[in-house]
Amino acid sequence: MLREVLPHILSEAADPVLKDVRGVIRIRKLQLRIDLTAGSELRDIARLIAARIVAALRGVIQQRSDQIAIWPDEASYAAAYVLHRLGISRGPDWAFPDFTALRYISDREAAVEVLAQRPDALRHLSTQEIESSAIEAIASSLSISDQLALMRRMTQHHPVRPKMTDVLEQAARFLKSAHWSKIDSVSPRNRLFTLLSKLLQHGTAMREAAILAALLDTLCTHALTPKAASGSGPTKEQLEALLTEVGQRLSLPEVAQAGSDPVVQRDLVALISTIRQKSTSGTSQPILSGRTDKHLPQGPVPSQFAGLALLLPSVLRLGLHDALDPPGLANAIIDLFPEEDQTAVQRDPFISLIQKRESNKKKSELNDILSTRYVAQLRRTCPGLFEDEISSVSTLLLADFAAQLPGLQASSKPYLLREFLHRPGRIEQTEGSLVVDLTDMPLGVVLQMGGHLGPRGPAWPGGPALTILLKGRAS
Repeated sequence: MLREVLPHILSEAADPVLKDVRGVIRIRKLQLRIDLTAGSELRDIARLIAARIVAALRGVIQQRSDQIAIWPDEASYAAAYVLHRLGISRGPDWAFPDFTALRYISDREAAVEVLAQRPDALRHLSTQEIESSAIEAIASSLSISDQLALMRRMTQHHPVRPKMTDVLEQAARFLKSAHWSKIDSVSPRNRLFTLLSKLLQHGTAMREAAILAALLDTLCTHALTPKAASGSGPTKEQLEALLTEVGQRLSLPEVAQAGSDPVVQRDLVALISTIRQKSTSGTSQPILSGRTDKHLPQGPVPSQFAGLALLLPSVLRLGLHDALDPPGLANAIIDLFPEEDQTAVQRDPFISLIQKRESNKKKSELNDILSTRYVAQLRRTCPGLFEDEISSVSTLLLADFAAQLPGLQASSKPYLLREFLHRPGRIEQTEGSLVVDLTDMPLGVVLQMGGHLGPRGPAWPGGPALTILLKGRAS
């Protein structure tokens, strides 16, 4: 039969064409025109078909048409699929037939599954060849629970159980490397995944990298707050609690049990001391500080929550600037987010900007605003955002913003946070202007249709003129 003869002949014929093309090749389709002579021998027909296929193959490879996609290796192919599913770098759907079984799960679940099953893809994403923006984008796309689920999978795939003292020794070496110095500028929301990436880039084994990322992130989040740093040092109980938390995050009881080991405690104290020194001696904002800066630095400042600027017109429209002082308004914005994200929001440059504005003389009571006819109208327009009869300021603020989105007024709170407010960008303030440039907004067309881009009036009464851009453009 032809199907038995053709593969062998095609393999021999295609070898000269493919010998210089290394990696993963995916072809959407080849167009063939074949004239078969009646009575031809089966092998002659096979050779003719093979020749036509090879000619078409040579054409698409040489022309690099949109009918072919090539990756240098399996790792880059799997990495490309992760970026594709998360919407970071879109590729053609037909180019990923190997991952067809994942089409029925969510994008985030698919990304975690591929990165867990294909650790070479995660290493590829962590190399110097990949822009750091890709790692930041993945970290922003995956929730903390997603990232921890990935790390738990990574520890399960490597049954070798290293000693905790060896893990802490690796941590000490990592702190001396150039990779650690780049962690200071990372937002707390993205720190866990970025730590994992930098550890892999540093050459750390997969399982140890997951443990170290969770440990260092936990240190930065809890163990080294200003209050802790001002004390005489962590107690034995605090050290045990610290490793217990890391063990719970990764579902590794042996990590939690190691907290009672005196040698582990000694090494952990030394590690904490080193991180404190590096955190306070660097030129960037200390990653362990719980406060926000009084002044926004000169020039464009990166922000992982630049999308929050979209709420400023709603603050004016609702008159919240007359009822809330700057810290109160900042807290209302922070309360929009789930508890696990609130620390990251609090430390973001946008919140620093809100908190530093001059406080207005109080002109209205908050209860008066919450009881207006307009609020009642928002309840009807955005019913999905009002879970009970009590209207919080955060809910009201989000509802006013949602009411200005064409076709999306009935959207849920998680959707609005994910698609519009928890979006990266750059903030630049001069004496008379505040420019917020959103660098990643898949639903930018909705903002454009709703009039959210371009000049937006004053950011607050007597404040700079607000301009919101999308990738440097107002339209």
